Amino acid sequence: MSETAESMTGVPRVPEGLILRDRLLSAFAESPLTVCRGPAGSGKTTAVAQYVQANPPLGVWLSAGCPASTRRSLWVTAAQIVAGQSPRAADFAEALGKAPDMRAALVQLFIGAETELLVIDDLDRCEDAEHVAEDVFHLLRTCPRLRIIVTTRTRGYLEGGLVGARIGRTIISPPALLLTPQESSRMIAASLGDHSFGGTLHEACGGHPLLLRAMIMGMQSRAAGETVAQVAARVVGDVLGSMDSECRSFMLRTCVPEEFDLQLAGELSDADDPQRILETLEREGILTRAERCGDPLWHYHSAFRQGLMEHAAESAIAQRPARRITARWCLEQGRPQDAVIYAVAAEDYDLASEALLADGMQLIGEGSVFDACAHLKPKEVRRYPLLAFAIAMGCYARRSRRLTAQEYFEATVAGSRRLVGRVTDIEAAALWTVEAISLRLSGKASQCAAPARQALELFREQQGDLSLLSDQIGWLRLENALSLVAAGNLTEAWEVLDENIAVIETLSPAAAFQTLGAAAYLRAAAGDLPAAGVAIEEAAQLKVPASVFNGPPGALYRLARGLIALESFDTRAVRAEVQALAPHLQTTEFRAEFLALEALADLVSGHVPHGLQRIDRYLRRHRRSKVFADESKTLAPVRAVLHLAEGHGVRARAVLEELPAEPSCSFGRLVCALAGHLAHDREAVNLLVGFDLAEASARQVALAHLIWGAAALRGGEIETALPHVHHLLAVTVESGVRSHLMLLPRQELEDLHDLAISSGFDNAEVLSGERVPNVMPLSRFVPDLTQRERVVLHALARHPEVEGIADALVVSRNTVKSQLRSLYRKLGVVSRGQALSVAHVHGLLQGHREVLR
Repeated sequence: MSETAESMTGVPRVPEGLILRDRLLSAFAESPLTVCRGPAGSGKTTAVAQYVQANPPLGVWLSAGCPASTRRSLWVTAAQIVAGQSPRAADFAEALGKAPDMRAALVQLFIGAETELLVIDDLDRCEDAEHVAEDVFHLLRTCPRLRIIVTTRTRGYLEGGLVGARIGRTIISPPALLLTPQESSRMIAASLGDHSFGGTLHEACGGHPLLLRAMIMGMQSRAAGETVAQVAARVVGDVLGSMDSECRSFMLRTCVPEEFDLQLAGELSDADDPQRILETLEREGILTRAERCGDPLWHYHSAFRQGLMEHAAESAIAQRPARRITARWCLEQGRPQDAVIYAVAAEDYDLASEALLADGMQLIGEGSVFDACAHLKPKEVRRYPLLAFAIAMGCYARRSRRLTAQEYFEATVAGSRRLVGRVTDIEAAALWTVEAISLRLSGKASQCAAPARQALELFREQQGDLSLLSDQIGWLRLENALSLVAAGNLTEAWEVLDENIAVIETLSPAAAFQTLGAAAYLRAAAGDLPAAGVAIEEAAQLKVPASVFNGPPGALYRLARGLIALESFDTRAVRAEVQALAPHLQTTEFRAEFLALEALADLVSGHVPHGLQRIDRYLRRHRRSKVFADESKTLAPVRAVLHLAEGHGVRARAVLEELPAEPSCSFGRLVCALAGHLAHDREAVNLLVGFDLAEASARQVALAHLIWGAAALRGGEIETALPHVHHLLAVTVESGVRSHLMLLPRQELEDLHDLAISSGFDNAEVLSGERVPNVMPLSRFVPDLTQRERVVLHALARHPEVEGIADALVVSRNTVKSQLRSLYRKLGVVSRGQALSVAHVHGLLQGHREVLR
């Protein structure tokens, strides 16, 4: 510990002989807040430590770079240190760890303390960095005596305009941390006693402090006539050559991890006294030490480490065992992502799978381990389904590799089924889960319910033995619920979501947010807007990162908000929800749902052709995908509605006919009945009589009663229409849904409104057409055919072939083809069958013989 230990706790050791950068030291004292931002190895921590050493205040040094560092653990550590410095703050320090409002407790702590300076090192590496930054801002506004210095690798909240406008702030950016030519010259002169190489060496290392030190060491042993570039190429070799065999062996064996503690250094090097060697290398400037949660960690500069690894390979030092040891250490340190990376590099795929199972399943969903294992082929990971799944999800998140993802999903399913009977129940539950997800995302939704049920059953049976899955159980339940939804088992999915909601406080914020988002979406899709609104409000209160809120994990939350906005016909709000997820729309599994939502917004705003073009363009682009069938199933009813709004009933029916057999109360069947109603086809509407609405959603029930009531009223069956209008009003008012009302022509909706008023029904104003967009024509437009087009149409009814029509009309085949194209275009059809269907509905074939004469 440095000499300032008594006045400031936690300051890292500053190696002797470093050049004092006066320009930086003065900047640290200019403002209440100083943000020092720069990449790793840029000397930002050392510069702050030098400032503290030169101006020892009463203060606290906090290191936020520990993998387990959170907002609460960081401030609790600070409170304990402050309590030791100022007895008056002891009571506040004890209360801080239990305070529900941590920010208020922090203010009380520092107001009652004598602390002058607070340093937060590596803020960006804290799990809750954004919230800690907000705490810093609040402390500075309420504690005028306090100054705060923050070091970070990335730009964040404290560099924003709001902070700069409210408090005095100094920002030290990465260029400012580089050594100036003068500082480099002073450092070179102090080491080499020669100024002549100052400019050349400074240019070679770019002013980076650590690299310059390594270059200086190389220059100290350079051969006559050797250029600076040659020195740079052999810097690492020179450093190794200047060390004794013990230090050289230590460096070559500890260069595998990016950072390491004393225990890992001992395991990798097998040295008798690793502490002594670390202190030697630190004094030489080869290693940098930092405090992480009270424990020292050391690391080599990235360029220097790369050179060490190359020399280790040339020295035939086996790096695979070192990577395996490092992976195990990362796993023990709670760093699953690093554990996977090192285990894959060591080709220890069992250890990589263990890391993913224990702590990293959510890393798979985020694709953060993809780069580490993307080089593995499907056949290589077939025995390791979790690795196969990690690669599959990474490919799935990249639009250009979506087809490649299918191969890895298949490998995941095959590997899971092979291993599931040989592992523990908890491991089997995880394998069942990734199998269900793989089937769901590869267009086999009908098959994903079985493995999802198997996983959930094991979770319920193993309630007391879930420690292996850490805090991932909520995320796994959620994914299985989504698999059940994809398979059409909504009741089971709700049971699973309810299990998560019952323990929502124990879930991670991201899992809780996604659970509430899924619940809100399912409620909104079913038409239960009040319940959806409650779930949305609860989700919005959770503190989650922007990557969750505006990224793929927030897709269902955004969809739910968009659906609710659609019910009030607020297209601007709908488009805002879609745009919030715009960067991820091409890779989210709910892209078809977002497209349908945006197309319905086009319908409301009167841009029907735009909506149709949007869907058709998307389907053409994704027709090769194996998930095309599921997506077209989602989009088909919306396409059909858009065709109906254009007056093209035949096209709408053609789209719906492509759908597979569906339950009687499905939206596809309901839209088909709507198309029949608009075409005055009472037989199509009568098919609704057999529909079982007992298990239907409020949205489906409302649409069914709307069609029934309108059809009955059009036929003059007022007594039949009355109960349907009554049910329609009840469901619409209770659920809050209104979008189904725009699917009826304005005049027919007004007729229902008049019937409701004359019958004395409550809430009859709900059916007023003034509150609903007028998007649907009263009936399909009767084509205005010329006399010649009518002759061609009637000839088409008699002759199925072009040759027959040409003979009957005494014209050439090409003339017939040209006239048929014109006729089809006017009728809005593409085939003979569709043309005759349109002609039959509109009575265009009446007087058949007279027309031909």
